[in-house]
Amino acid sequence: MNSTADPVPPTHDHAADSPLDKLLSQHQTTLREQFPLPDLEQLARQASERKRQREKRRAGSALLVLAMMATGLWYWNPAWRHETISTTAHTQQRLTLFDGSVATLDRNTRLSATWRLRSRDIQLEQGRAYFDVSHSAWRPFQVQAGTVQVRVLGTRFAVEHEPDALVVTVEQGRVQVRDQAHQPTVNHILQADERLQVDAAGVGPIETVQADTLLAWQRGQLLINDLPLEQAVHQLQAYLPQTLRVSDPALAQRRVSAVFQLAALDQLPTLLPKVWSVELQQQADGSLLLLPAKK
Repeated sequence: MNSTADPVPPTHDHAADSPLDKLLSQHQTTLREQFPLPDLEQLARQASERKRQREKRRAGSALLVLAMMATGLWYWNPAWRHETISTTAHTQQRLTLFDGSVATLDRNTRLSATWRLRSRDIQLEQGRAYFDVSHSAWRPFQVQAGTVQVRVLGTRFAVEHEPDALVVTVEQGRVQVRDQAHQPTVNHILQADERLQVDAAGVGPIETVQADTLLAWQRGQLLINDLPLEQAVHQLQAYLPQTLRVSDPALAQRRVSAVFQLAALDQLPTLLPKVWSVELQQQADGSLLLLPAKK
């Protein structure tokens, strides 16, 4: 006869438990209260936050380094482009500079332009130049001629650099003229139709002039408007290979006016007698002497 045995329930061998296991089993609740298990999600959040803080510190350090580099470059004001321009004794030149400003160079003029991070620096070594300056709110346009610096405040102006004098003439806008070689230090603001001359004797007064007349040379003309003949001859001399001289005191003070086309000044020996009622006498040294016309 077949019989089915009841399943044997699992047994627990209490003899296998160590005394420590029995003790921990008896006081599980108390142990949990006194020594709670850590919140794993909170630990993960804390670790993530620490990581973000480290990344922010690294990013902040990188930005600080970049800011320091940018500040250093700003104060250092490095040059990134340089060009030199010159004209001969018989040519003028009109050109657009790299920043969009327009420069007109008279004959026998040499200048260099240095484009920097925060400035536009022109060095006028000799001659005269007329500038129509493009606007820039943070890169000033500056012309250095000898010891004199002309800083543009938005303008059209000309600088003439002769061996014995420097002349600044403003046609439109304003310029600041500085020169620390003289005492007291030159620091003037020139407005439109004003002119300032600096020479070995010092700084002259600010003169009110007709700038469009004085600066007609940059349009290819020489305008002489009611000047003593000796002053008119001085202006003509810049465009002539031969020397003009006036020895008669009365003739030197005669006031004259005229409009000359610079391209036609080689015809001056023929023009002057007709325009100013004078005679030209060729001298042994090649110069031309101006004399009163014979009646």
